[in-house]
Amino acid sequence: MVFTELTSKDDFEKAIKTEGKYVIVYVYEGAMPPQAEEYAAKFSSSTAAYKLDSNKYGAAKEYHKVTTLPTVIAFKDGKEIKRATNEAERKELAATLSS
Repeated sequence: MVFTELTSKDDFEKAIKTEGKYVIVYVYEGAMPPQAEEYAAKFSSSTAAYKLDSNKYGAAKEYHKVTTLPTVIAFKDGKEIKRATNEAERKELAATLSS
């Protein structure tokens, strides 16, 4: 499995501060689509991948202002750099993660 599950705000805060890599957080509801694993696997050498099930942690969805599911949020050095909620935005994010 490529993704590590986030289960608390502390987990989230620690995860986004990962140094030397991009961090992506995949916010979803229910079952995670197989494409998400493939997407994260492509960038595993430069990216730490985490997942957050909004069914289990609904407050996190509100806290991070997620309005569309699924959403991929990318961080670098603890700061949000990009969000992707559709295929076009995921392609843009992929270009960022590849650089």
